[in-house]
Amino acid sequence: RGDRDREGAWLLLARFGLVLLALLLLWATFELLARYREQFAVSFRLSVGPVILIAVAAVAAGVAFGLGVSLPTRPIEYGWSRVAVLGILPLLLTIVYVAIYAGEYGWLPGAILLRLVANAEAGLIGSGLLLGIAVAAGFGRSARVSTPLAPTVRP
Repeated sequence: RGDRDREGAWLLLARFGLVLLALLLLWATFELLARYREQFAVSFRLSVGPVILIAVAAVAAGVAFGLGVSLPTRPIEYGWSRVAVLGILPLLLTIVYVAIYAGEYGWLPGAILLRLVANAEAGLIGSGLLLGIAVAAGFGRSARVSTPLAPTVRP
């Protein structure tokens, strides 16, 4: 019983640390976004490097949050199928936001409108967070491993 209580305390501390790391990475994401806005206001040039850094920081925050939420499940195997199912739409959205927001495909209909709308930055960060959570969802118990039955008490 004592080892189980100690393990529970360490798990709680690790979960708290991962969620705190996620918040710090999200703060760093917004700081990178503020620097990108300042750079754009000075030079009026859209560049892809800072936008990719913003997306990577958002994905890292999502991974840290996803691991912090699902930490008690001991990772046995990485499930690529879960990542593929949960992460395909956020991955596509992140790629589209990076490409359009960085000015690579300004000729696409609505690309200029997308950059001018305030929600474009939220979409970039939101899709990055969802992609990170999908990557963290890959960790967990394998579907092929059966869970042991609950112990029975014999008289």
